[in-house]
Amino acid sequence: MNEILSETQKRVSDRLVDLIDIVFAVVVGTSIAAIFANNSLREWPSLYEVITLPNMSLLVAYIAVVLSWVGYHRMVELNPYTLNKWGYVRFGVDVVIVFLYTVLLYSRENFSMFLSLFPIIFLLYAFGGIVRTREYGKVSWPRGSLMYMLLFLANWIIYFVWNSLAPSNEILESIPISWILWFLTLFYIFCYR
Repeated sequence: MNEILSETQKRVSDRLVDLIDIVFAVVVGTSIAAIFANNSLREWPSLYEVITLPNMSLLVAYIAVVLSWVGYHRMVELNPYTLNKWGYVRFGVDVVIVFLYTVLLYSRENFSMFLSLFPIIFLLYAFGGIVRTREYGKVSWPRGSLMYMLLFLANWIIYFVWNSLAPSNEILESIPISWILWFLTLFYIFCYR
Protein backbone atom coordinates (compact mmCIF):
# COMPACT_ATOMS: atom_id res chain seq x y z
CA MET A 1 0.00 0.00 0.00
CA ASN A 2 2.93 2.36 0.70
CA GLU A 3 3.88 2.20 -2.97
CA ILE A 4 0.38 3.24 -4.09
CA LEU A 5 0.12 6.31 -1.91
CA SER A 6 -0.15 9.33 -4.12
CA GLU A 7 2.12 12.30 -3.68
CA THR A 8 -0.83 14.27 -2.25
CA GLN A 9 -1.60 11.54 0.28
CA LYS A 10 2.05 11.39 1.33
CA ARG A 11 2.20 15.18 1.73
CA VAL A 12 -1.02 15.26 3.81
CA SER A 13 0.20 12.36 5.94
CA ASP A 14 3.48 14.19 6.55
CA ARG A 15 1.59 17.33 7.66
CA LEU A 16 -0.56 15.26 10.05
CA VAL A 17 2.60 13.71 11.49
CA ASP A 18 4.06 17.22 11.88
CA LEU A 19 0.92 18.25 13.77
CA ILE A 20 1.21 15.28 16.13
CA ASP A 21 4.90 16.16 16.66
CA ILE A 22 3.92 19.71 17.62
CA VAL A 23 1.33 18.41 20.07
CA PHE A 24 3.92 16.05 21.61
CA ALA A 25 6.32 19.00 21.96
CA VAL A 26 3.68 21.20 23.57
CA VAL A 27 2.74 18.40 26.00
CA VAL A 28 6.32 17.90 27.12
CA GLY A 29 7.19 21.61 27.14
CA THR A 30 4.21 22.71 29.21
CA SER A 31 4.67 19.91 31.70
CA ILE A 32 8.32 20.87 32.23
CA ALA A 33 7.29 24.50 32.69
CA ALA A 34 4.63 23.44 35.21
CA ILE A 35 7.19 21.53 37.28
CA PHE A 36 9.31 24.61 37.82
CA ALA A 37 6.45 27.13 38.03
CA ASN A 38 6.03 26.76 41.79
CA ASN A 39 9.38 25.16 42.62
CA SER A 40 12.25 27.49 42.05
CA LEU A 41 15.52 25.76 42.86
CA ARG A 42 17.44 27.79 45.41
CA GLU A 43 19.62 24.88 46.48
CA TRP A 44 20.27 21.31 45.43
CA PRO A 45 17.49 19.04 46.67
CA SER A 46 18.44 16.06 48.79
CA LEU A 47 18.14 12.56 47.41
CA TYR A 48 15.10 11.98 49.65
CA GLU A 49 13.40 15.01 48.13
CA VAL A 50 14.07 13.78 44.60
CA ILE A 51 13.26 10.09 44.95
CA THR A 52 9.60 10.36 45.81
CA LEU A 53 6.75 8.44 44.24
CA PRO A 54 5.35 11.54 42.47
CA ASN A 55 8.76 12.42 41.00
CA MET A 56 9.48 8.86 39.94
CA SER A 57 5.98 8.61 38.43
CA LEU A 58 6.75 11.72 36.43
CA LEU A 59 9.98 10.11 35.24
CA VAL A 60 8.03 7.04 34.06
CA ALA A 61 5.53 9.32 32.33
CA TYR A 62 8.34 11.10 30.45
CA ILE A 63 9.88 7.77 29.46
CA ALA A 64 6.48 6.58 28.21
CA VAL A 65 5.94 9.79 26.22
CA VAL A 66 9.38 9.76 24.60
CA LEU A 67 9.24 6.06 23.74
CA SER A 68 5.72 6.52 22.40
CA TRP A 69 6.89 9.35 20.17
CA VAL A 70 9.68 7.14 18.80
CA GLY A 71 7.28 4.22 18.31
CA TYR A 72 4.74 6.50 16.66
CA HIS A 73 7.34 7.60 14.11
CA ARG A 74 8.34 4.01 13.35
CA MET A 75 4.70 3.07 12.84
CA VAL A 76 3.78 6.07 10.70
CA GLU A 77 6.90 5.61 8.56
CA LEU A 78 5.68 2.12 7.66
CA ASN A 79 1.99 3.08 7.56
CA PRO A 80 1.41 6.75 6.65
CA TYR A 81 -2.08 8.16 7.08
CA THR A 82 -4.30 7.57 4.07
CA LEU A 83 -6.91 10.02 2.86
CA ASN A 84 -9.92 7.93 3.79
CA LYS A 85 -12.16 7.55 6.83
CA TRP A 86 -9.81 4.99 8.44
CA GLY A 87 -6.80 7.27 8.08
CA TYR A 88 -8.69 10.13 9.70
CA VAL A 89 -9.98 7.88 12.51
CA ARG A 90 -6.43 6.69 13.17
CA PHE A 91 -5.22 10.29 13.27
CA GLY A 92 -7.99 11.10 15.77
CA VAL A 93 -6.98 8.14 17.95
CA ASP A 94 -3.37 9.35 17.89
CA VAL A 95 -4.45 12.84 19.00
CA VAL A 96 -6.46 11.35 21.89
CA ILE A 97 -3.46 9.27 22.94
CA VAL A 98 -1.24 12.36 23.04
CA PHE A 99 -3.92 14.16 25.08
CA LEU A 100 -3.90 11.25 27.55
CA TYR A 101 -0.14 11.62 27.79
CA THR A 102 -0.77 15.19 28.90
CA VAL A 103 -3.05 13.94 31.66
CA LEU A 104 -0.43 11.31 32.56
CA LEU A 105 2.29 13.95 32.96
CA TYR A 106 0.05 16.00 35.23
CA SER A 107 -1.14 13.02 37.30
CA ARG A 108 2.08 12.58 39.24
CA GLU A 109 0.44 13.51 42.56
CA ASN A 110 -2.43 11.05 42.04
CA PHE A 111 -0.96 7.56 41.76
CA SER A 112 -4.30 5.84 41.16
CA MET A 113 -4.98 8.14 38.20
CA PHE A 114 -1.42 7.58 36.98
CA LEU A 115 -1.97 3.80 37.01
CA SER A 116 -5.45 4.04 35.47
CA LEU A 117 -4.25 5.92 32.39
CA PHE A 118 -1.95 3.17 31.11
CA PRO A 119 -4.69 0.58 30.40
CA ILE A 120 -6.68 3.27 28.57
CA ILE A 121 -3.66 4.32 26.49
CA PHE A 122 -2.83 0.74 25.57
CA LEU A 123 -6.47 0.01 24.72
CA LEU A 124 -6.28 2.97 22.33
CA TYR A 125 -3.02 1.57 20.91
CA ALA A 126 -4.90 -1.66 20.18
CA PHE A 127 -7.85 0.22 18.69
CA GLY A 128 -5.45 2.24 16.53
CA GLY A 129 -3.88 -1.02 15.37
CA ILE A 130 -7.29 -2.39 14.39
CA VAL A 131 -8.09 0.82 12.51
CA ARG A 132 -4.71 0.63 10.76
CA THR A 133 -5.51 -2.91 9.60
CA ARG A 134 -8.79 -1.63 8.17
CA GLU A 135 -7.00 1.30 6.59
CA TYR A 136 -4.41 -0.88 4.87
CA GLY A 137 -6.43 -4.06 4.40
CA LYS A 138 -3.90 -6.19 6.26
CA VAL A 139 -5.09 -8.73 8.78
CA SER A 140 -3.17 -8.20 11.98
CA TRP A 141 -4.53 -8.38 15.51
CA PRO A 142 -2.79 -6.05 18.02
CA ARG A 143 -2.13 -8.80 20.59
CA GLY A 144 0.86 -7.01 22.14
CA SER A 145 -1.09 -3.84 22.92
CA LEU A 146 -3.97 -5.83 24.39
CA MET A 147 -1.66 -7.99 26.50
CA TYR A 148 0.03 -4.93 27.99
CA MET A 149 -3.35 -3.25 28.46
CA LEU A 150 -4.33 -6.25 30.62
CA LEU A 151 -1.05 -6.09 32.57
CA PHE A 152 -1.54 -2.38 33.27
CA LEU A 153 -5.17 -3.04 34.20
CA ALA A 154 -3.97 -5.71 36.65
CA ASN A 155 -1.60 -3.13 38.22
CA TRP A 156 -4.50 -0.75 38.70
CA ILE A 157 -6.78 -3.43 40.19
CA ILE A 158 -4.02 -4.63 42.54
CA TYR A 159 -3.50 -1.06 43.73
CA PHE A 160 -7.18 -0.58 44.57
CA VAL A 161 -7.64 -3.99 46.19
CA TRP A 162 -4.43 -3.61 48.19
CA ASN A 163 -5.37 -0.15 49.42
CA SER A 164 -8.82 -1.31 50.47
CA LEU A 165 -7.34 -4.24 52.46
CA ALA A 166 -4.19 -2.57 53.83
CA PRO A 167 -5.81 -0.32 56.48
CA SER A 168 -7.18 -3.40 58.25
CA ASN A 169 -4.04 -5.49 57.89
CA GLU A 170 -0.76 -4.38 59.44
CA ILE A 171 1.38 -6.69 57.28
CA LEU A 172 -0.19 -5.49 54.03
CA GLU A 173 0.14 -1.88 55.11
CA SER A 174 3.89 -2.32 55.62
CA ILE A 175 4.52 -3.52 52.03
CA PRO A 176 5.30 -0.65 49.63
CA ILE A 177 2.84 -1.74 46.93
CA SER A 178 2.95 1.64 45.16
CA TRP A 179 6.70 1.30 44.55
CA ILE A 180 6.31 -2.30 43.34
CA LEU A 181 3.59 -1.22 40.90
CA TRP A 182 5.70 1.77 39.84
CA PHE A 183 8.58 -0.60 39.00
CA LEU A 184 6.24 -2.97 37.11
CA THR A 185 4.86 -0.03 35.11
CA LEU A 186 8.38 1.03 34.11
CA PHE A 187 9.27 -2.58 33.29
CA TYR A 188 6.16 -3.04 31.10
CA ILE A 189 6.86 0.17 29.19
CA PHE A 190 10.41 -0.93 28.37
CA CYS A 191 9.26 -4.45 27.44
CA TYR A 192 6.53 -3.10 25.14
CA ARG A 193 8.91 -0.81 23.28
